[in-house]
Amino acid sequence: AFVYRSDSNSVAPLSSSSLSAARFGAEAQKLASGKFLIQGGMTQAVELFDPATETFVAAGNLPGIRHESGLAMLGNTAAVIGGREMLAGANPAHAMIELYNDLTGMFTPVTAQLPKAASGLASVTLRNGDVLVFGGQDAQGIVLNSTYIISGTDLNAKVTAGPSLNMARKNAEAVLLDNGTVLILGGVNQAGDPVGTIEMFVFNVNQAPVGQINQPNQAQPTIASLSPSSGPVATTVTITGTGFSMTPSDSIVRFNGLLAPVQSVIPGSTAG
Repeated sequence: AFVYRSDSNSVAPLSSSSLSAARFGAEAQKLASGKFLIQGGMTQAVELFDPATETFVAAGNLPGIRHESGLAMLGNTAAVIGGREMLAGANPAHAMIELYNDLTGMFTPVTAQLPKAASGLASVTLRNGDVLVFGGQDAQGIVLNSTYIISGTDLNAKVTAGPSLNMARKNAEAVLLDNGTVLILGGVNQAGDPVGTIEMFVFNVNQAPVGQINQPNQAQPTIASLSPSSGPVATTVTITGTGFSMTPSDSIVRFNGLLAPVQSVIPGSTAG
């Protein structure tokens, strides 16, 4: 196992501890306790990583040898979503949603299930605590463009169908932006080819618990000039170029790796 240290911007192996089991395609999720749940990856064992001591501790077992499941926080509880078993004759895909209790190391299934069993799906916790689940591959090997919203914080959580993706994809990634939009990127299509398109899930509080899928402008922003080109911290810098979003909260600007707030956007430039 390796750890990233932000103070030195470096990645180094953990000399004091290692994973309890070798894993391929595992998922990790930070829990309310500050520890990280690690599950899946072609093994039944789950474990917790404590960043304070930089140690791994065995912490229970999944009901089966799970692979390619989703993992996200549903309220204050980690939820393992879908996936497939790695045993001969086992289900090629699951529709179950299982909540993990880090005090007992036990998994308990939610009453509701995904409308379609899937593995290789992706999941992310929205700002309101719901979980967005999208894509994946069903038991027949069909790559999916479906999305679902899991809402609620206990075993009575509900699953609601969301808007369809513009492109079916499995093994994709999801990133929750500061404005609440989810960036959906990458993955693999039905032909087994990598997907290069990006989609956005825009959560609409007036239409909860569903949102809408938008296809963002794929043009890459280009920078023509910075004014001033240097200055102390808190200097307002005007960036002139093309391909910028007209919404300040959609723009991400960093100087030397540090995030800079965007104050305004006008055609051809952005100020921050």
